[in-house]
Order: sequence, then structure tokens, then C-alpha cells
Amino acid sequence: MTAPDNLSHQERRAAPRYHCAGEAELAVPGCGLVFRGRIADLSKVGCFLETECRLERGTSVEIRLTVDGFPLRLAAHLLVRRANGLGFRFNQLTARKLEQIEGLIAELKSARDEQNS
Repeated sequence: MTAPDNLSHQERRAAPRYHCAGEAELAVPGCGLVFRGRIADLSKVGCFLETECRLERGTSVEIRLTVDGFPLRLAAHLLVRRANGLGFRFNQLTARKLEQIEGLIAELKSARDEQNS
């Protein structure tokens, strides 16, 4: 199903994304490839990483995020390739992983709200 043309890219997303600064590593299971990048934004269902690596759409990866010293490891697959980085959708989130992501997002949202007030 395709979104109507009058919907913006933001409105078609499954969950709102929050600006998030931190380090990221992408590991491709089974082949030993590891790439580094920076986290641009984060949501409950995915993230966008600024990186120069050029994986193929659909590639499965393990993402290792570090935000404010807080480490998080997530399985994901590459959904979107752009000139400045890659967009990933998380796979098989456990209740614990989802809780960790939601806690991090709550902190990001709180920081954003403080900046806007």
C-alpha cells in the first residue's frame, strides 16, 4: 500500500524520530564486516546513521549504538540508502530492548522539549 502523494515523508513513518547524537557500529553477521558511523536520529522502530558504508538495501546487520555512554545492540535491516547515510528498521525487538529504546527516546524528547521552551 502506498501513501497518498499529499503525505510528507515524516507522516508516513511508523513512529516519530528524535535527533540523537552518538556513535554507531554496523556489523554484518557472517562476513566480519564492521562499519562506523554517527547516529542522526532514533525511533521505536528504526534509526538513521550517518556513515560512508554502502550496503545493499535489505542487508541484515547488528547495530551497536552508544548514546551518552549507554550501549545498545539491535538487529536490523537496511531500509533506505541516502547520500549521507543509511536508514534501518529494527528486527525482532524483545520487550527489554523496546523498553531500553523507549527510555532513551524519553530522554531525547525531554531534552528537545527543554530546548524548545
